[in-house]
Amino acid sequence: MDMLRYSTIAGNKRGFLLYEVLLALAILSIGLVIVLRSFSTSLRAVRTSQNYFKATLLLEEKLWEVEKANSLPPGISQGSFPGSKFNWEVETSPIEEEGDVGLNAVKVTLSWRQGKRKGDIGLTTWMVKERGD
Repeated sequence: MDMLRYSTIAGNKRGFLLYEVLLALAILSIGLVIVLRSFSTSLRAVRTSQNYFKATLLLEEKLWEVEKANSLPPGISQGSFPGSKFNWEVETSPIEEEGDVGLNAVKVTLSWRQGKRKGDIGLTTWMVKERGD
């Protein structure tokens, strides 16, 4: 018994029916679209992951730079990293408690554009005020 169904056309000539061929092409087309769409989604996810990885490294670099300076006046400072699409913002504010605890709250935020979307990542930490503040 044949696994494939054939139709006979004009005697002993055998072949597939037109609707069988069209159905097979439709199924293959749908499968191809799904596979191509998954590649597109995967590439977008890889790009997003790369941006977050780079932003995390730059965030750490900026945090070390702020700690090394050891003197930030309260307020907001902004800028961008040369040769990249990443912008940074550092917000410093003294921690108000009973008595002066000698700490500043430092919030570092990085932002970037990825196509139509905007990404950002931030970190808040506390740093000892410079002596003499």
